[in-house]
Amino acid sequence: MSLFGNNRFMPNGHSPKHSAIGKRDSTSNVEAKSSLSKEVEDFEFRDILRHLDRESAHFVIRLETHHTGRLVTIVQPHDLIRDSIDLPGLAHRLKQSLGTSGDVENGRINLHGDHRDQAKNELLKLGILADNIELI
Repeated sequence: MSLFGNNRFMPNGHSPKHSAIGKRDSTSNVEAKSSLSKEVEDFEFRDILRHLDRESAHFVIRLETHHTGRLVTIVQPHDLIRDSIDLPGLAHRLKQSLGTSGDVENGRINLHGDHRDQAKNELLKLGILADNIELI
């Protein structure tokens, strides 16, 4: 009997390896299991954070007139969540789905034209709660 309880055979038919002092050389297995469980915990934690970000995300969508006289739809996240949102990625998705052009300036998304209702629908598809989208 080893220091770790019963002597089990490995799935490949070989007995477990023992070092000179009788301990199993399984530190790499323990490290692999702990790193795997740590990755799973990190993954679950990231999912929880994303879910909380979606629930706490607050957007203001409004129509402004550009200095050239053109209408511009502004999608502006609340200041508290601005750092946790991928604004360029969100802008790309909105532009692609709405079929318009635009850009990201000063922490807000500018979409050329009046796309307030469509932008709200796209945010709803992303999982943002309707109560957290303010349409002006």
